[in-house]
Amino acid sequence: MNPLNHVAIIMDGNGRWGLKHKNSRNAGHKAGLNTVEKIIKETIKHKIKFLKTIGIKHNNIIIDPGIGFGKNLKHNMNLISNISIFHSLGFPILVGNSRKRFIKEIVGKNDTNSRIGGTVASSIYLMMQGVQILRIHDVNELLQGVKVFKEIIKN
Repeated sequence: MNPLNHVAIIMDGNGRWGLKHKNSRNAGHKAGLNTVEKIIKETIKHKIKFLKTIGIKHNNIIIDPGIGFGKNLKHNMNLISNISIFHSLGFPILVGNSRKRFIKEIVGKNDTNSRIGGTVASSIYLMMQGVQILRIHDVNELLQGVKVFKEIIKN
C-alpha cells in the first residue's frame, strides 16, 4: 500500500513542498503568458501532471495558488481578483489570506492583529468566487462576518 495515496498534496505556485519546478516568471514568459495568475496556473498544471505520474489520485490533490510568497501587492490583488481561473483545473482551491502582508500594504497597519477586517473582507470575496478552503487565524470573526453577509444578501 502506497502511503502517498492517503495524503492530500497541497502546493502553491512557487514550488513549495519540495516539488521540482522552473521559476514561474521565466516559465510564463517563455510560454507567452503575461499575468501572475496565468503563470501560476500553468505551473500548477505541470505539477498536477507530475503528481499523477507518481500515482497521486485526483481526489487527493488540493491547489494553493500561494498568496504572498514573494509576490508584490499588484500580483496578490490580481491573483485574488482572478482566483476563479483555477476552478478550470478541477481541484479544490485553498487560499491562505489570513493576516497577510497585502492587507498591511492596503490599510497601512503593520500589526498582524489589526488585519482581521482585511482578512474577513478578502475571505468573503474568495468564498463568493468559489474558493472551498480558507486558512484562517480568526475563525469566530470570519464566521460572524459571513453570517452577517449572508443575511444581508438574503433580503
